[in-house]
Amino acid sequence: MKRIARRILCAALCAALAFSAAGCGAASSASSAAATATPAPTDAPSVFGDAASFDYANFTYSQGIDENGLWQGVRALDYVTLPADYASVSIPTEQITPTDADIQTAIDQLVSGYATVQSGDTVNIDYSGSVNGVKFIGGTASGYDLLIGSGTFISGFEDQIIGHRAGDTFDVTVTFPDGYSDTTDAAGNTIKLAGAEAVFSVRINSIKVGWALTDDWVAANLSEKYGLTTVDELKTRENTTLLAQNKQNFILSYLLKNSTFSSEPQVIVDHYVCQYLSYYSNCADYSGMTLTEYASAKAGCTSLNAFIDAQKDTLLTYIHTAMLYQAVAETAGLSADAATVQEYSQYVDSHGQNFVTQYALDQQVLDLLVKGAKIS
Repeated sequence: MKRIARRILCAALCAALAFSAAGCGAASSASSAAATATPAPTDAPSVFGDAASFDYANFTYSQGIDENGLWQGVRALDYVTLPADYASVSIPTEQITPTDADIQTAIDQLVSGYATVQSGDTVNIDYSGSVNGVKFIGGTASGYDLLIGSGTFISGFEDQIIGHRAGDTFDVTVTFPDGYSDTTDAAGNTIKLAGAEAVFSVRINSIKVGWALTDDWVAANLSEKYGLTTVDELKTRENTTLLAQNKQNFILSYLLKNSTFSSEPQVIVDHYVCQYLSYYSNCADYSGMTLTEYASAKAGCTSLNAFIDAQKDTLLTYIHTAMLYQAVAETAGLSADAATVQEYSQYVDSHGQNFVTQYALDQQVLDLLVKGAKIS
């Protein structure tokens, strides 16, 4: 289900969104005054409409999608003109062949999901600290790379991460050493850290192991699910997987570049803008901020409208890609196959039946496009 992760504005997409070079301005430190000040509002709506019109607090992944996996009330071909060669795109071999670095990155990501943290590993973590239940400035970070055993953090912090897995969320309790500088809470009240016990909520996003991968480890951890018993088999699997993904990505990129979009249906705009704001609203909650404060502190944006506009190109790519899937399905006369929908039924509870039906239909579209492509 790698495309489901890509469809959700999370992880890779969100990491590239508000914090990219295309952001609103120079991002402020989370420990600066900007993190606690409410930025001045602006009257100008975003390119997609006023932020206040997007009900992101109630976003669901099936929002705007009907029971057939189509966008509600939308005939995509009224908005999209596909290129004549949409079903037989030419793909140069050299542009889709995975590099050794690509394969290693994919291996690292897979291993990250099965490894437990050991000394010498580098973990990417989110953390939020509090003293007596009050979060303090400078005690929160997202996407921080920490080498376990480096002694970078307060004594005992890194030790309590050992043994956990990627995806785990847990508390780490430590005591600040004497002489540690005071800080403040979000309201500016002084919080004394020296000698204070602090509780950090920690989430492990990923693990980069600090040891050499062996056949024994592969056989012990990846044989049951993937049938893999050696490092060479793992490399072959990741090469094959990446090659298939690269084909899909090349085709989608080609269609995005060579299709014509007359406008964007509001129902699709609402879905992706709400998904974006919903994700960052959750990030803001985790950091003890409002979404507006978070947009200012992390991306230098003076309003939610500016926060949306800063990522208009990325959001348009997602919106246009969604339109393309349905346009191809309409042109080819495809509808969601019940067996394909059932294949992804485990995601119904988290994403809703309509989203899963659309995902299954999109998979059928991709299969059609890949089969028709010409490798040169």
